Amino acid sequence: MRIRTILAAAAAPLALGTVLLAGTAASAATQPVTYTANAHEAGTPDTTDVAGNATIATSDGPVWAYDNLERKLTAVSNGDGTWAVTIASQGSFAAFANPLDGNAAAFGGAVRGYVNYTVTSDHAPGRLPAQLPSAEHSGDVVAQWFGVPAPAVSGAVVSGLNYSFSYTPVPVPADNAIPYEGYQGITFGAGPNALHYDQAG
Repeated sequence: MRIRTILAAAAAPLALGTVLLAGTAASAATQPVTYTANAHEAGTPDTTDVAGNATIATSDGPVWAYDNLERKLTAVSNGDGTWAVTIASQGSFAAFANPLDGNAAAFGGAVRGYVNYTVTSDHAPGRLPAQLPSAEHSGDVVAQWFGVPAPAVSGAVVSGLNYSFSYTPVPVPADNAIPYEGYQGITFGAGPNALHYDQAG
């Protein structure tokens, strides 16, 4: 087969060039295009399942810390009018309450995580400002990127997870004995006072 192809190329280079160009265009058309964007956000609230005397009650749950985040968004077309979108975040957190008991505590550390979404849109995402509004939710950031209403953005499960965030370190309060790894989303790190507080779902 290869010899016949070479001979045909020698006999009809123009025809072969046309076929190659058509093949390249078809190949490019079938390759999904990836769009990315980066932005910064400060004052993003962190919530926990545990209300305490120092947490702040909100409709999203008790707030225990605020984040300073770099956001990276990635979108790939599904080819059916929807987009697979991930917003990955990393940065730092400053806690005013411990997420394990809700009592006052002052500490900070590193945070990183992601949320997966499906976006319904007949167009590619646009541009994001370098600085996002304080405390904007991940889903709102994605909606802003695409220029679509919030209902066009819905949570998606990828590899069994819709979202996952890790906070390090989170000290174990004296009034809260953790009976086993995984309690309230905790996985053990370098010791009893250097734990990873993981939220995933």
